[in-house]
Amino acid sequence: MVEIWLAVRWYVGMQFFALVALPLCLRLFRRLPDRGYSLSKAFGLLVSGWVFWMLGTIGVVNNTALGVIMAAAVVGIVCWLVTPRFAGDTPRLSWKLVLTTELLLVLAFAFWSLVRADMPRLDPSGGEKWMEIAFLRGILRSETFPPNDPWLSGYSISYYYFGYFIVAMVTKLSAVPASIAFNLGIAALFALTCTGTFGIVYNLVAIDRRGKGRQGDERTKRASGDVVRRAIAFGLLAALLVAVMGNLEGFLEVLHESGIGSPEFWAWIDIDSIDGAVATGDVALRAPDRWFWWWQASRVITDYSITGQAQLVIDEFPSFSFILGDMHPHVLALPFVLLAIGLSLNVFLRTKETPDEWVVRLSKWTLPSPLAGWELLVCALVLGGLGFLNTWDFPIYVALFVGAYAVGQLPVLRSHVR
Repeated sequence: MVEIWLAVRWYVGMQFFALVALPLCLRLFRRLPDRGYSLSKAFGLLVSGWVFWMLGTIGVVNNTALGVIMAAAVVGIVCWLVTPRFAGDTPRLSWKLVLTTELLLVLAFAFWSLVRADMPRLDPSGGEKWMEIAFLRGILRSETFPPNDPWLSGYSISYYYFGYFIVAMVTKLSAVPASIAFNLGIAALFALTCTGTFGIVYNLVAIDRRGKGRQGDERTKRASGDVVRRAIAFGLLAALLVAVMGNLEGFLEVLHESGIGSPEFWAWIDIDSIDGAVATGDVALRAPDRWFWWWQASRVITDYSITGQAQLVIDEFPSFSFILGDMHPHVLALPFVLLAIGLSLNVFLRTKETPDEWVVRLSKWTLPSPLAGWELLVCALVLGGLGFLNTWDFPIYVALFVGAYAVGQLPVLRSHVR
């Protein structure tokens, strides 16, 4: 029962950060059918985490629960008192969307908390989890920022540690021990990945149906309940495919263990550990029994050099990392990568809303800016945050954001060319 209560506290803490930044999120993503509600959890964590880190770095707050609350209060004041003054008309949210998002979040969090509770230790699967929990504990034990390096006394962490920082922030607020917070953080990443994926696909389907409505279907144009239900269904399917499904290596393992397929076939498949002789005798479906067999699913591509030397390529996928319990930066960044994708879709849908928006002047052409001035600052925070979360993601999603804007402005360019 104690562990359940700790999980509830963690979940409430995560929702707290989403709530303080909700008005700003809804305003920023107002062009999306769901107004960014499905991305509001990741958005709130990122904005509050950045403010807490900045205030701690300049010495305004300490690394305590009170410091977290003070930073969240700053975010809340800006978002709840300042944002509504320039919010304008923001369309209402669908209650079906809100209910589905919240149910998906809590059920996914509860489900993966149970999964991690069944295998909570660090050592069975090894990997880099010793490093990861060292970073988490190092941040939690630091009185000020930047946090202390757990390996090099007297120095701060020299790494892209913002994901660990966000987990530590929720841990401070919820007063959960680091040993339990590590696994709850994995469950939270799973849940946030589910809701973020759900939201992206929900918006894509709703936009597509809305676009067809402009062609004459008045019922679809009004964003009817049928459109919402369809978008929800595809969004839930997408969450399942991205966060839960993996590749076909597990299925191939069963076939190989069961003696199905010729040696030539398995040599052609060329997956390490199952590229040799198959079992003989009666054909019966059997699960593999070798130790750690499921690890092979993350190493299914064999790369060969010019000289023929083989090297396994790491091709991990979300569900593998969640099962492993890996809190590496590429996993910590997943919800925020989805947030960046949502930003790109939002800027693609941008329309000129007010006459005083910034413009970009190119020779005799005048193009509208991607967003208003304050929106550009928030987008810079989100995209720049990826560099602090997982540096390798930063150039990819900046390019996606710029590309989405460029494609969205093609009609403007065509009008000038004509």
